[in-house]
Amino acid sequence: MWVDLGNLNVTEKGVNMYDLMDLVRGSLGFILIVLLICYIFAIPFFTSWLASQKGYSGVWFLLGLIFGILAFLAIGFAPDKNINEIASTVDSLKKSLKNQNTVKTNNNDEKE
Repeated sequence: MWVDLGNLNVTEKGVNMYDLMDLVRGSLGFILIVLLICYIFAIPFFTSWLASQKGYSGVWFLLGLIFGILAFLAIGFAPDKNINEIASTVDSLKKSLKNQNTVKTNNNDEKE
């Protein structure tokens, strides 16, 4: 008695090992192809996202598509273009806090 499960033939004695290996090999190949396609498209998107976060242009998507993980590492180690804006914001916040503290100190001195 034969039961056909696609390419896998099962008898009363069990499964033919060669048929099972062919099934696994085919499935594994499909899974590897899907993972490869995901990798090929994920790297450029993450490279482009990281570049935009650091203030660089969208050209990094193409660089990520062509060079893959090397482009991702390159933009990862690249300096942040927005650092000057962040530093100026921090400086202005420090100055405003310092001014508030001096005003509070002067008001406390005047009340006494």
